[in-house]
Amino acid sequence: MNTIGKVILMISLSILGISNDANSQSPCIPQFTSNYEYVDNFAIHTLVSLYSGTSVNGYEVVPPSLYTVSLALGKSYPISVSTVDPISYVGNFGVWIDYNNNYQFEPEEKVLVDTNQGYTAACRFTVPADSSYLGERIMRVMYVRLGENITPCDNYYSGEAEDYTISIVGQQEDTMMYCMPFCPKLMSHVFPIEEFKLGSIHNLYSGYTPTSYSLYKHEEFTTTMEMGKYYSVKISLGSIAGVAGGYAVWIDLDNDGIFEAWERVFHDGPLLKTATGTIKLPVNPAYAGLRRMRVRSAWAEVPDHACGLVRAGETEDYTILVTESTVGESELLAVDADWSISPNPSRGNIEISSALPIDEIRIQDMTGRLIFEDNPASDHLSVNLSQPGIYIATVVIGKQVSRRRFEVI
Repeated sequence: MNTIGKVILMISLSILGISNDANSQSPCIPQFTSNYEYVDNFAIHTLVSLYSGTSVNGYEVVPPSLYTVSLALGKSYPISVSTVDPISYVGNFGVWIDYNNNYQFEPEEKVLVDTNQGYTAACRFTVPADSSYLGERIMRVMYVRLGENITPCDNYYSGEAEDYTISIVGQQEDTMMYCMPFCPKLMSHVFPIEEFKLGSIHNLYSGYTPTSYSLYKHEEFTTTMEMGKYYSVKISLGSIAGVAGGYAVWIDLDNDGIFEAWERVFHDGPLLKTATGTIKLPVNPAYAGLRRMRVRSAWAEVPDHACGLVRAGETEDYTILVTESTVGESELLAVDADWSISPNPSRGNIEISSALPIDEIRIQDMTGRLIFEDNPASDHLSVNLSQPGIYIATVVIGKQVSRRRFEVI
């Protein structure tokens, strides 16, 4: 910015009663030439701001009477944020909390670091257990088109920054919160989940919500799933002609409040109106208990993340009970189909061959963690595993389920 531009900016800020001095009682203000791209959805803990749209000059101070939230020292919270839709230009997001209340957003105060060049981002962060952080604090949410390691006070071509006033408190009810999924405004009706069936859950003709998200109470819909057993699943669209997409299911098996990639237990699509298949949970006693399950639909794609934005679709959350396996070791390692793994042991490169096409294959380590899964529909598959250890491969061929143990050295 040239000298004249800086003078005009300082005069404008003075008229508005805003200071751009980092040592004053107002934070710095980033500058945007265009605000064509902007923060449209933002959620943290109980604060959910949907479809906020653009703001004048790409900067907005959100009054606490409209949106605020309390965060407790030492507690972990989910953040999710997105721009208006997946068709817009990609960029990067950043979220800062001015913990030390010096009206500067310092690098160590950045609670969401995004370098993915996308249209949505999500993470989970922990508030530092520092009593000097108690009180009202400013939180900045920012989106920059085609940014990389964005900073909170720079000049950019296009984007937006939103400042919120939040409260840091000492204690809070210990309730597990999950990230908020997003869908563009008025697009949840394009690919809604009209039927979901798994175990004793049969949610039929559920329709869609304006926010594209539903959290069902445990008393309303639930089921019990035993580790190591197969369960049929069905997810179906309504009767909208010409619309097809994909589906996915996650279960937070390790109960850490995050739907991780390995916890996606089912997916199908992207050109389907109804998806059917089976879900088998890995065997690990630590996974037993009440667990959150997330079901997502997405128009023209298979959802690959449980948080953030899809082009169109809907998300439903349930609470289920996961129980320990009653399957014995001899049954786990039973061989009932004509297929092989070679070499065994191997250096990590294995070949899986079968007399008939393999419909599904899952590879887990001895803790039950899912390492690899595929639906090859082929009689031959090559897999590379980088970590030495003992693994169990489960294949589904027709209606037969077979498991074998192999070793990587």
